[in-house]
Amino acid sequence: MFADTWGPSYGSIQHLVEYYGDPDSHQSNYGSTSLTLEVQQAHPILQGLAPGNRLPFASSANASWFNGYSGIHLGDIESGLIGTAGTGVAYKPVSEESAHVLLSTFTAASWNQPQQHWLHGQHEVLLATLDYLLDEETRFGELRVTIVDTNGDPLQARTTVRETGLQTTADRDGEAVLHHEEGEFTVEVRHSGYEIETVDVDFVYGEAGVIEVEMGESDGSQISGDVVNAQTNTPLEGAKLQLRDEGGEVIQETTSDGEGSYVFTELTEGEYQLTSQLESFVHFETTVTVASSSVEQQIFMEPVPNVAIIGDRAIGNDHLQAIFEEVNIEAERYSSTADIVETVGDYDVVWFNNETNVSASDFAAFEEAAIARETSVVYGDTYFSGGGISHLHNHRDHPGERTRVDHRQTAAEYVVEDEHPIFANETGNIGLLTPTASRVTAFNEYDGFSLAQVAHVGEAPHGTGVAFTPTSPESVELLMSAHAVEIAKSGDDYTASGKDMFIDATLWAAYEQFYEVAGTVTNENGEAIRADVTVSIDDATLADRTAEDDASFTIPSIAGEANVRVEAFGYATEEIEVSINEDLEMLDIVLPAAEDAGSIQGSVNQLFEYGAIADVEVSLQPTERTTATNADGSFRFDAVEPGSYTVSLYKEGLLRQEVDVDVAPNENIQLEIGMRSSPTVGIIVDRSSGTGANLSSYLQYQGYVTEDFLYTDTEMIEEVDLVFANSDFNNQLIPSEEEFIRFTEALDATRTPVIWTGQHGGRGSIRYLVDYMNDPEIEYRGNVAGENAALVTATDHPIFANVDETFTFTNQSNYYYGFDGYSGHILAEQTKEGVDNIGSMVGMKGRTAESIEILLAGMTINTHFYPGHENYDDNRAQIIDNAILYAIDTEESYAGEIHGTLMNNFGTPVQGTIHIEETGDEVETRANGEFFIALPEGTYTLHLSAFGHRDVTYEQSIENGNVIEQVFEMEVDQSGQLIGEILGAGEPLEGVVVDVINSGVTTSTGEDGTFAVTLPEGNYDIRFYKEGFQPVTEQVTITEGEETSVQINLIGQMMLRCLPLL
Repeated sequence: MFADTWGPSYGSIQHLVEYYGDPDSHQSNYGSTSLTLEVQQAHPILQGLAPGNRLPFASSANASWFNGYSGIHLGDIESGLIGTAGTGVAYKPVSEESAHVLLSTFTAASWNQPQQHWLHGQHEVLLATLDYLLDEETRFGELRVTIVDTNGDPLQARTTVRETGLQTTADRDGEAVLHHEEGEFTVEVRHSGYEIETVDVDFVYGEAGVIEVEMGESDGSQISGDVVNAQTNTPLEGAKLQLRDEGGEVIQETTSDGEGSYVFTELTEGEYQLTSQLESFVHFETTVTVASSSVEQQIFMEPVPNVAIIGDRAIGNDHLQAIFEEVNIEAERYSSTADIVETVGDYDVVWFNNETNVSASDFAAFEEAAIARETSVVYGDTYFSGGGISHLHNHRDHPGERTRVDHRQTAAEYVVEDEHPIFANETGNIGLLTPTASRVTAFNEYDGFSLAQVAHVGEAPHGTGVAFTPTSPESVELLMSAHAVEIAKSGDDYTASGKDMFIDATLWAAYEQFYEVAGTVTNENGEAIRADVTVSIDDATLADRTAEDDASFTIPSIAGEANVRVEAFGYATEEIEVSINEDLEMLDIVLPAAEDAGSIQGSVNQLFEYGAIADVEVSLQPTERTTATNADGSFRFDAVEPGSYTVSLYKEGLLRQEVDVDVAPNENIQLEIGMRSSPTVGIIVDRSSGTGANLSSYLQYQGYVTEDFLYTDTEMIEEVDLVFANSDFNNQLIPSEEEFIRFTEALDATRTPVIWTGQHGGRGSIRYLVDYMNDPEIEYRGNVAGENAALVTATDHPIFANVDETFTFTNQSNYYYGFDGYSGHILAEQTKEGVDNIGSMVGMKGRTAESIEILLAGMTINTHFYPGHENYDDNRAQIIDNAILYAIDTEESYAGEIHGTLMNNFGTPVQGTIHIEETGDEVETRANGEFFIALPEGTYTLHLSAFGHRDVTYEQSIENGNVIEQVFEMEVDQSGQLIGEILGAGEPLEGVVVDVINSGVTTSTGEDGTFAVTLPEGNYDIRFYKEGFQPVTEQVTITEGEETSVQINLIGQMMLRCLPLL
């Protein structure tokens, strides 16, 4: 029993190939997949399975197979990745009581363990093979054959048992020995130039048969040979062969037999066109020259690959699809990379012929999918911008140079130095196109293997014309600058050689296999390292980056002598010389730290709460180094090159933290870093149009929790730590004055800080402060050419940490925006050449003793100003970041509070107005006489006025952070008091509105249904109303110094139901 598996130097079948040439070849495919054995002949080894049956072998294994074996072929290996690969099980009797059995994919290895990787069927085949070989009843007959010509001279002819395919070739003495299962069989003997001879033979154990076969020469010359699968080297039965003379007339036809053999006899000297066609195979055609002797012509037919075309010529019948159809390849057409990206894995080869306006993202997605699914891509090119090479240059900058050559007087050609299947193994100058269609392109600065240059007849080459880079052991990226079929260059414009290259390039890209340079890169502690690995071979440079999880790399390549260079941040560079072939083992590369490397270590703790934080993601930027904190909050980066870095830390539920560090040679940096819990920011009208980041996504990346709400969502304010009133353009979401005032009252009631922004063009919330609260009093907006200049006046304020004291910035369409007449502190001003005043840029004041507001002019997040936009400059971005944290965190108070109540001398709450002399502001009390004022530290004059009461003035001192609760008394002015009780169905009614018509005085009943209101002497109409009840209006007379009482019964409203007429 001989066995093998995937991998160099594994198994014994390869030794049969190397030392005996039988089998002809041994191959394997790297890629874990399912394996199945398709039965070709029934045999005890296969436990009675019939031809065509499939036996599952493995669910996760790498395929291996062999071809061209002289024994009896029992079953083919089918791979889930590449389909039918080649022979998997075969045997050959070698004496009357022994046989050789070849079992592919049966060698045990770490990646092919019987207990782990084999399915039941593979176990059964192994055991059945042992039973078969050890069974005493396994016996064979022997046949000795002598083969001579009519003169008695020995012939080294091939002898084949037709029914089973067992064959051998006679030695120099014309002698051959066959051992076979007992029974009657037909033995066929064939030799080039001789008639085929057949002999019926009875193989019997213990009775050696002896025959002599005399072969007569065929009449005239002949062409004979075998038709085989070019990929598996297995014979093809049923191929239809035609032989045409020099005039193109068919003179003979035949069909290949069960062994793939064919013969054309009685031929005269001359040239013939030999064609072979078979379903699922590419048409074969070649020229055969017959002289005086017979010709042996082997026919290698390629299986039809699955081919797709992106952007074929849409007019006429001379398109790329038609070129493929001529040789039996049915190519599928796609109009764009976006259309094929989901199905690219269904194809062996994709021809990127022509597509205009491919986006960078669509092109990258196509490339990524093709590489991941191991699909080869041939990038043709057009003179214009739609060709595949053009997109490689534009989107990947590889090749780095692409040149268009507009020559239409002479023909374009490839200049080929070395033989290659794409050029039918021809060298020299190979004509491609007619002169009028010879506008082509050339490329340079490509790291792959160059195969040909492109030129015009009689001229020096313009640059590279054909080159390739392997993308996996089974796939390739192939560039052909003179090959594309489009509106200005049809299939008929190509020469026969140029047209053949479409087919030959496709077949090569579909079936060529490459070796691999693979391995791992670790440091001296065995830890994985992200490293750049390059393989320099011939004039090509191939590259890969080690995987993040296991430090592995894989670089497909052709065979040859190569230099492997490994470079990693913080580590010494390593170079290795290797021979790339089937014997190349995995490379385990260990890199020592660079001589001058330092380190960064630190600990991460919870701000405000204290305690270590574990599992924080820590990255060292701009490198790709990442780690995580341990249970004690510690982390460490070793092998850090001297330089400047940012240590970035992130964990869900915490704000992202970034720390800048400078590392000197061999320096060890120690860091103590605090992280805080994620605050919640409420965002009013975020940026919603266009692509790119909005405020919410930006803050979420920083670790904030965000909530979207409107000015009417006052109940949500207490759920957030800060409101960012962005108010991007949306006319449907402009608040009314009443809605905005209620919103600000809710802000103050919950002590929630707020950031107001402003921007030209109906954007921002500062406009509502101007329109509804007159604070600021003015907003400036317009557009004048030139930059804006900012001047920070409060340079030591935390809002301007890491912000330049002066800086310039640009807004979309040269817009500017600012404010003036603000009662708070101005922290930054701004100017613009050509404009007298564009207002202030940053302002701030205390809203309550525990909350502040910040005004940011020109910083509304919108379509023309957002993180990542060219106008989103570093200084304003830093101001926004600082302002958010400062508004949330500051413990400094910028205001004191007055929580007051107006009461009259009767002890009744008064609804009135408080005028603040120093600021000019007026505050209205609620119906119950209560009011709220927040003012910066100082002494203020409060003027109180109310209907029916004498005006009164109070002096009030306020300290920042203090809260004053005080009752302010007012005397009635020739007034009396109206008191009353409101009933509904005999029960007290709460919440009934008592409206003194045309006076501006209103109140409402309490839980007991009563109310009291002070009014000047006179007659009044009083309206009483509550939802669900019919309103009532009463006339009352108020007398100075007296109480007037009323009792009102409200009647429930009648409910009417409308019924349809019948």
